[in-house]
Amino acid sequence: MAAFIVWLIGLSPAMAPLIGVLALMGTLRTINKILFTFLMDISMTTKTKYDDDLMASLSKNKVYTSVCYLLDLFASIKLPEKAAKVEAPKA
Repeated sequence: MAAFIVWLIGLSPAMAPLIGVLALMGTLRTINKILFTFLMDISMTTKTKYDDDLMASLSKNKVYTSVCYLLDLFASIKLPEKAAKVEAPKA
């Protein structure tokens, strides 16, 4: 992956900051998703109730929800919705 990013930067050095920011955003989103999915799966498979309560309190934590919201808001690419095709009424 690093070789691909270096290749992209080599194509257009002026785009290096943008490519770096996009790579960072994607990396943060990927790490966040994988890490918390892994932790949730572990807490659900163990028999103790303590870790289930801990993960529930973590997922309801304002800091965690804010970080997830901000990652989703700033680190995702919003595509415009396609307009629905309107068909003419049949006579």
